[in-house]
Amino acid sequence: MFQKILSSLRNWKITKKRRTVYKKKHNFFWHDQKSKFQRRKKQIVIPYIWNLWKLQNKKLYIWIVSLIIIFAWVFWIFWSSYFHVKKINIFREDPIINIDRAYGSIDYLRGKNIFLIDSKDIAARLQRAQSSISSIKISTNIPNTLNINLGSYTPLLQTSKHIILSNGSVIDKDSIPSNDIPTIHTSVPLTNYVDFSKNLPVRDLIQISSLLSYATKNIFGFSWDKISYQVTEREILILSGWVIYIFSLDDNIENQVNKIAILEKERGKIGEKKYVYIDMRINGKVFTCSYESEFDCKYNLREIYWESIIQQLQEDVSELIQ
Repeated sequence: MFQKILSSLRNWKITKKRRTVYKKKHNFFWHDQKSKFQRRKKQIVIPYIWNLWKLQNKKLYIWIVSLIIIFAWVFWIFWSSYFHVKKINIFREDPIINIDRAYGSIDYLRGKNIFLIDSKDIAARLQRAQSSISSIKISTNIPNTLNINLGSYTPLLQTSKHIILSNGSVIDKDSIPSNDIPTIHTSVPLTNYVDFSKNLPVRDLIQISSLLSYATKNIFGFSWDKISYQVTEREILILSGWVIYIFSLDDNIENQVNKIAILEKERGKIGEKKYVYIDMRINGKVFTCSYESEFDCKYNLREIYWESIIQQLQEDVSELIQ
């Protein structure tokens, strides 16, 4: 009996112990795993994310600071008055260019940002105001100074009141020195060309310059006393001594001059008082009108070029206008 009781107690203790151990093991297992997971999360996962966040924050801070600096720099350059044009210097190579008109055409640039200036627009405005301008060089002195160098076209011809440039533009003489260029008369007044910025045909001007140069070199003793440019007819009449030479600007200049040289070889010096005029406008031929038919010759000239041509070319040769 006693043994049965001891056996029962032993079994009860063992069962209780097992239950306690099982409960402890059960509690210990879940609690331990949970605490380990929490410690792992705190010690490994959270520090990694925090370090990553701090690293990203540093980059973000750098980007923000950089953007602020760039924005401030751009604002200072483009909106600050420090870089606005305050001084404009215009330099010209010769007195042909009207300096006051040049300043007036670009005065709108004052107060504009020096980095936003359009060089093409400046050049277009200057050349619209003065067609005599051939070259434009623009430079800047930071922060607020604009420098412009202007060059003009070469003077080719002159009248009593105007100068004709190589691009066909016509300007008033004023105080421009022009002693070294030929003087001509024109069949139309050049005032309209000045007032309305119209240009004479460049091809005609090139032909006239070539004619004078080639004739001087290839005709012995050739010189001119008067030159008349017939703008509408595109013809040149040159008074040399007693003779009027008539050239066409539509034909080859060298061929026309060579015809005079051949005629002079055949008939002797033609600059003397032999012909009223010599006409080279007919292809392959030379038409001469001698003093023997002086009345008819002058009549022909008057019919073609009106009375003014005789007065233009021969006003100083009294025998020819009587």
